[in-house]
Amino acid sequence: MISAAQVLSILIPWVGPSLSDPLFPTAERICVRLSGYSPRRSPEEDRDFVRQHIFESVDRLTGGSLLVFPFPGQEVTMCSDDFDTIADEIMYLLFDTFPADTLHLRILEEYAERTGSLSALRKIYVSFGGLISGSERNALKRVILGFPSFRLYWIKDAGDFPSCIRRRLIVLSKVISVVNQKGGVGKTTTAVNLSACLANIGSHVLIVDLDPQGNASSGLQLKAGSHTVYEALLGQCAFKDAVT
Repeated sequence: MISAAQVLSILIPWVGPSLSDPLFPTAERICVRLSGYSPRRSPEEDRDFVRQHIFESVDRLTGGSLLVFPFPGQEVTMCSDDFDTIADEIMYLLFDTFPADTLHLRILEEYAERTGSLSALRKIYVSFGGLISGSERNALKRVILGFPSFRLYWIKDAGDFPSCIRRRLIVLSKVISVVNQKGGVGKTTTAVNLSACLANIGSHVLIVDLDPQGNASSGLQLKAGSHTVYEALLGQCAFKDAVT
């Protein structure tokens, strides 16, 4: 079952958390539409519905300017391509409900051919491997790698992509540093609350606590693990083993 929270987790990184609540009714309408999908209906109809409702909502909420704030202090005027990409990302929520059978493989293949949908290609690659040949799978992989890197976040969990590709995508993650030489100015508080907000809208967040007092860790109510970041920095354990 597709939820409004899933739709919002795709929307918020584009439009910013300030529009989360105002866009909730739109997300609910999209859920109702996608949940009523039938193979007798073309996926283009659902994609157009999603795109139109998102555009109209953002246009109304921004007074026609399409000016949004994905992050504090970052102004972005959304364009047509942005709404196309958002709609395609949301369509994956629908495609992910498809059973791995020949009927839905044909629907996805024809839709991808007509529209160039990455979400359709992704679903074929992830779930329909048993219905396509090895050469088709390799060709599909090459096509997928031609898309912008920011849309290939899911490849990090796909073990059959080259490790160098997966490492490059990990490097492309956004790093936010909260820095000030003075103590007691709210660095830890800002980092903890900003991370919690980003996680709440669906982002994958890692806080690196290098303070000997460990205030960020205690603020998140984390218990000490078997290894510390000190050991990781000295090469005494892998960094992944120091993550709580």
